[in-house]
Amino acid sequence: MSERIQGAPESAFTRELNEKVARYAVETEPVLLLGPTGVGKNRVGEMIHRASRRRGDFVVAHCPTIPEPLFESEFFGHRKGAFTGADRDKKGLLAQAEQGTLLIDEISEVPLSFQSKLLRFIEGRDYNVLGESRARRADVRVIAASNRDLAAEIRCGRFRDDLYFRLNALAIVLPPLKDRREDIPRLIADHRGCLRGKEIGPRALQALLDYDWPGNVRELITVLKRVGIDFPGRVIGAEIAGIIAAAGFAAAEARPPLRETLHGIDVWGELERGRSFWEVVWRPFISERTFSRDEVRAIVLEAWRRADGNLLETMSALGVGRSDYKKFVAYLHKYKLHPAR
Repeated sequence: MSERIQGAPESAFTRELNEKVARYAVETEPVLLLGPTGVGKNRVGEMIHRASRRRGDFVVAHCPTIPEPLFESEFFGHRKGAFTGADRDKKGLLAQAEQGTLLIDEISEVPLSFQSKLLRFIEGRDYNVLGESRARRADVRVIAASNRDLAAEIRCGRFRDDLYFRLNALAIVLPPLKDRREDIPRLIADHRGCLRGKEIGPRALQALLDYDWPGNVRELITVLKRVGIDFPGRVIGAEIAGIIAAAGFAAAEARPPLRETLHGIDVWGELERGRSFWEVVWRPFISERTFSRDEVRAIVLEAWRRADGNLLETMSALGVGRSDYKKFVAYLHKYKLHPAR
């Protein structure tokens, strides 16, 4: 590693962030982490957990991957026979995080039907396991993360204002990497293991500093891993620009709507003309046996990427109405098509 990167000082933002992590770690109030996808919200949540010295585990609830009808069961757990299909007891996320921390990732994806129950737990620390009549209490620190404007979600009627105000007691906003480029040398140093002993030369560092990083810290780490795996030399220079381009983030950000013809079907053209996923993709997959499972999953994954990992927006891109939410998610899991897998 070059001397410049080895000795990279902490930026003003990083110093302020570390100070907030230290202050908030000793509190019991919820923490709200805000910022675009890939800025490291989950990592900051884990930093707060480690600094808190709580004895329990750090547990993450990945809200975009939880079907709406299963939120209560996933968070609170259920007893065998509590509902159709409950053939055994299930330990909820709160029980798993006992005396630890629960990070609720992308909290804007929590359905309104469950938000009031989540608020009740945050305020009183009690909850009901499905199938049990007596309430339980849990010693769990809650951290929530979102890449969306929650105030806008409130105005649209998709998020409760009382839940927002309760979560917003302690807030940390993580700006995109392009707005804090001075952190890049420090991030390279923190992830030097990705480089497998190779060094970032001055010209490579300048290329990294000049790039806008639409995928933020996550994209930077991906590029460093590519350098470690693909670059044949010991010291990399300006040729890192090719590795950045090959990682695909910039191309994905800039490319026009996808035009992919599969077996003679203009999938994305048909979807953009208003036809639904069920007609354009599902029927050729299930009834006509035209598409393979991998081809269907590739279509879903492309929509997922364009929707920035938001399940409802993925459905919209595929022409799936909200009334079909349960069916769509059930099929994703049944046929192993879910993009988060």
